[in-house]
Amino acid sequence: MADSGGTINDIKSYTSNLLSEFKTAFMSNFDVSEIKKAIDEVDTKATDVIKTFGQGREQIVAIKAAMADAVTSVTALGGGFSDIAKIQTDISSTLNRNLILSSESYEKVYALSKVLGEENTKLMVAGFKDAGYSAYQAAGQMEKVVNTAREIGVNATAVSSQVLSNMDMLNKYTFQGGVEGLAKMAAQAVNLRITVKDIQGAMDKAFNPESAIDMAASLQRLGVAQGDLLDPLRLMDLAQNDPTELMNQIGEMSQQFVQLNKDGHFEIMPGAKRQLMEIEKEMGLTTGSLSKMALSSAELDDKMSKIRFPEFATKEQQQLIANMAEMDTNGEYKITMTDEKGEKVTKSITEINPSDIEKLKEASAPKSMEDLAKDSLTTQQSMDASLKTLAGRTGYALAGTKSITDAQNAGREVYSKIPKIPGESFSVKGLRENMGGGLDNFIKAIGDGKPMEALMGAASGTAKFLDTAFKESFENTKKVIDELGNSTNPVITAFEKIGKTAVNAVAEHEHIKVNDFTIETHPEDKLVMAGGTNLDGNKNSGSSNQTNTKTTADINLNIKIEAPSNIDTAQLMLAFNDQSVRQQMISAFQKGLSDSNGSGPLNPIEARKQMMNLGNMA
Repeated sequence: MADSGGTINDIKSYTSNLLSEFKTAFMSNFDVSEIKKAIDEVDTKATDVIKTFGQGREQIVAIKAAMADAVTSVTALGGGFSDIAKIQTDISSTLNRNLILSSESYEKVYALSKVLGEENTKLMVAGFKDAGYSAYQAAGQMEKVVNTAREIGVNATAVSSQVLSNMDMLNKYTFQGGVEGLAKMAAQAVNLRITVKDIQGAMDKAFNPESAIDMAASLQRLGVAQGDLLDPLRLMDLAQNDPTELMNQIGEMSQQFVQLNKDGHFEIMPGAKRQLMEIEKEMGLTTGSLSKMALSSAELDDKMSKIRFPEFATKEQQQLIANMAEMDTNGEYKITMTDEKGEKVTKSITEINPSDIEKLKEASAPKSMEDLAKDSLTTQQSMDASLKTLAGRTGYALAGTKSITDAQNAGREVYSKIPKIPGESFSVKGLRENMGGGLDNFIKAIGDGKPMEALMGAASGTAKFLDTAFKESFENTKKVIDELGNSTNPVITAFEKIGKTAVNAVAEHEHIKVNDFTIETHPEDKLVMAGGTNLDGNKNSGSSNQTNTKTTADINLNIKIEAPSNIDTAQLMLAFNDQSVRQQMISAFQKGLSDSNGSGPLNPIEARKQMMNLGNMA
């Protein structure tokens, strides 16, 4: 029961951790800091790319979007955004062109780098480009190379490396199926434990008519019995149009110099070693390569003769089974595989049945590079990669948009104006000349025994410098604002419009008018200021072309009256507060103001003076 409880707790803990990781990954799409982190990462890597391009930021949106769109698929293969950026940089630098890859190609190239090794990525693109293939076709062609190697059970990395190292052969020799033909030759070379370069000398000799004739004659003199190698015309045809078959013919020829000894392993016959060395020399093969071909070819032929293949088995399937088998200590060929029940089993090649062959056929079936890259991950790596695909999507999505790039460019543009504000006075040169010069004068005055003069001079110089510097900075600030007002950046333009709209809205709400404004007063306290001859504001009198301007304002008057010493101020204030006195004063003022032609006892000008005198009784 204790074990059962522990198992249940382990399952609960595992489930809890999984849910927690899922939640963290998913919620990162709504975390502002994580979104900003992704946006900054994309901007940084895209900037690194345009550095290699030697261009400005005009293509930055396309670069960001292309790379960001691939992040989910590459992450599922165990990679990340930094791998995408590296692929972009490596390929553009290898091709010496400012090529922006399509989003789909990043996944394919990354998968190739996982299966074949990162060092082969540049070599692949350069080699295929030299052979006339585009960068996008290279990935698909390498997929064929890998499947060719898997088809016959040899190391895919070794075959791919040989293909990439000999891509120049495609422009010199004719391979059946192009890259696929070169792949078959590379796979056969790996199977025979040699390199394509080892046999290139023989191909070059057989390619030329004169050297092909000499080679055929030399091989006949050295006791070679392989018919196709003794015919100069056949040699030339194989070298020019089917180099893979030429290599197979050389391998079959070399078997005549190999024997199976008593211990159960293959060896070069004692009397044939010198003969093999002479053949190598005449054919242009590298030293020791023919011996390795002889032993490997003899072993493969021995396996093939002992396996009971079904009639439907192809030559490639037969080679696959043969290459998966190895001789044990008892001299018997055995193969280890997963049987139809999904269990490991080790069998002698003489016990292989059709169902076993079918199982091996399924294992060697062609796969995409993406599937092979996923299969290369451990279970934990695969689960982690799948969870990571959920994280950061929002940030990467926004990073590839024009709006975010415009916002980033707006910040760059605004900040780029800041250094213009201080002006020459606050430049390093300006500060050095003013401060340094002032300091020199100050020290000199001190040395001359004039400390007060030194202080006064320093204070005066500093004040003058600061006054000039701040005025210059103020003028530069206005210029910078004007420059930003002329910006074509949509974000800056949008903020400018928003600012203007806000100001206008406030102005409208507060009834603020620049050319025509009204200041409201309380109804009972209205001051009328009139200009012209119609001083009482009567619209029906005066000339029609006269302009009347009326402005009303809230006014609080505090009147302080100072009377001569012989007048009782309190009594005077009581008189002013008397309604009848006040009414008589108002009537007198109104009569004077209504006498527009100035013929009355109190003309308008005089009346205004009296009113002002009344207000200024102080």
